[in-house]
Amino acid sequence: MWARQSVKLVGMGAKPFNEAVAGLVAIHQKFDGFYQAKALMPWVTDGVNEHFTLSFSNRYLTAVDLAQDQPHLDPDLIIDPMRILSRAAKEFGVYLEDNQVLYYEQDSVDG
Repeated sequence: MWARQSVKLVGMGAKPFNEAVAGLVAIHQKFDGFYQAKALMPWVTDGVNEHFTLSFSNRYLTAVDLAQDQPHLDPDLIIDPMRILSRAAKEFGVYLEDNQVLYYEQDSVDG
């Protein structure tokens, strides 16, 4: 069993969201032209009640046999403050750069 985390964004028909989805479709089509036929995995947006959705997910850990000599990392304390993921990595798989979840935060100047 491999634990995953995911998020699904629903655009609710908002024009900027629909434009972002159209941009992603265009990027995928552009990349598809650089690969041999069927080499790039097909990608289609999901929908909820006729509204576009975008889903993002990652695995917390990678199976040892799939790690292919990649360096094993320790999860950052901000992500794993109680070291639960670190302990799981010792027993169930490995934590790699591909498993990292990065986020950005912006503070406003005026608070």
